[in-house]
Parts: sequence; structure tokens; C-alpha cells
Amino acid sequence: MKRFRQFATGAILLVVGVAVGWNLPHAVPAGNQPLLPLGASVAPTSTGSVLFDFGDGRISSYAGVALIPRQSVWEFMQELERSRGVQISTRDYGGDLGIRVTGIGGVGEDVSTGRYWHYWVNQQFAEVGVSNYRLSPGDQVMWKYTTSQFRAETK
Repeated sequence: MKRFRQFATGAILLVVGVAVGWNLPHAVPAGNQPLLPLGASVAPTSTGSVLFDFGDGRISSYAGVALIPRQSVWEFMQELERSRGVQISTRDYGGDLGIRVTGIGGVGEDVSTGRYWHYWVNQQFAEVGVSNYRLSPGDQVMWKYTTSQFRAETK
């Protein structure tokens, strides 16, 4: 008899638990919009543009590149590489130094002449690495292959 009571009590608790749980919202926040699955990407909500000055008279520009607010310049460059096929070479220093762009479109840094790729955002020289600079909607990124980091003007 004792065994039957334990079984009956367990069965009743199970039925009540299922009935109560059935009426609870199932991990859907207000507005009936499901939560983003772990690892899912966020859709771009804006665009940005990029200009490359190769220092030899060649200039390439790309407008309307997908941009997620607060995306790093590095993530933005990866999107440019994926969507537009622009070849980007990098070196990762890790930690606070992060990633440095060493080549764009097949043109790499040249230690012998002191020419490197430098970048500006909205005509302001960036003083942090590409993996640490966060973009805002509509930002304009300019890359210049030059010996001087302070000359943002293009020919």
C-alpha cells in the first residue's frame, strides 16, 4: 500500500508539473520574438564605405558595405573581403595590440621603403588597431599605403 501511495503521489506531481509548464511562455520574450540561438549572427542594420589609396595613383572605393553598429574595423574588413572579394593580409599580435593589416589588394608593407597601410575613419587618423576600433553606421574608412600616417588627403 505504501508503494502505491508513493507511485500515485509521483504521478499526480508529474501531471500537475506538465499542466503548469504547458501554460508557461516557452523562452519567448515579450512580443513573441524568439531569442537568438547561440552563435547566430546579427543582421547588418547599416552600411559603411571604404576607400583604398595605393599611393601610386590607383584608388579603389566600395560603398554600401554591410555594417553592424559597434563592429570593429577588422570585422568590417572581413565583410568587405567576403562580399566584394578584396584581398586582405594581416598579422595578429594578440592581446591589446590585436590585428594589423599588412596588405590590401596584393600590395603589402615594404620595410625597405617604410611604406605601410594606415587607416582613417571619417578623415581622422585611427590611433588604435583595427580589431579595437568600433564603427558607427555610415562611417567612412580610408586606407592609405604611405610612409606618413598623418597625411589623409588623397590625390
